Amino acid sequence: MSIGAVSKIITNAGIALGPILNSGIGLLRGAKILHMDKTLYSVNGKRWSLWVFYDPQAKNAVYWLAEKDGTVLDWVLGDWDGIAACDGAPVFSRYRKRQRCWAHILRESHYIRRSNPGGKRARYVDDRLGKMYRDAKDCGGISRDRARRRYEFARRVRELAYGYGGDGGAAEFS
Repeated sequence: MSIGAVSKIITNAGIALGPILNSGIGLLRGAKILHMDKTLYSVNGKRWSLWVFYDPQAKNAVYWLAEKDGTVLDWVLGDWDGIAACDGAPVFSRYRKRQRCWAHILRESHYIRRSNPGGKRARYVDDRLGKMYRDAKDCGGISRDRARRRYEFARRVRELAYGYGGDGGAAEFS
């Protein structure tokens, strides 16, 4: 098969899949919450990014491969104003409403603890975050006291965040 034939097949596949991609993006833009992540990797020495956007309510996912990151969020989401469930990457700071992913929070907390073996505060906060995560998982379901529990978790998080200081990477993590 010639290079021209392969190129034509790829072009035609892109044209055929365009409406599917556009409908997926349209559904994302209507989502209240989106889980987002970006993974970097190298292709022939060039840096590429694989972006993943997932709407848990509609069970809709869009994957976006880009060599340049600059406009991916503009292209895929436009002026979307929902809640972004994401890691702490600066690219996501454009969203007013963000929820950090527990896996990333706990990973950062464990790293700070390992990096500061004598840091009592780092150990304390890592232990408390682990406990809060387990408590949050145990809540489950909808209940009459959901608002009270939500307020209590928010208080516990603020208490940890504002009291965290001076212990190696603790202030930055906070």
